[in-house]
Amino acid sequence: METVLAQRLGETAINMTLAFIFRGILFWGVIAALLYFLWKLPF
Repeated sequence: METVLAQRLGETAINMTLAFIFRGILFWGVIAALLYFLWKLPF
């Protein structure tokens, strides 16, 4: 039972970490795109 619980917690932690990383990449990607377009717009 303890090993199963630890495995579940490990999988949850991995999933949360992956979701956090993916969200961070998406967030910074959007910001970078907005800054790029704002920088290119006046020229």
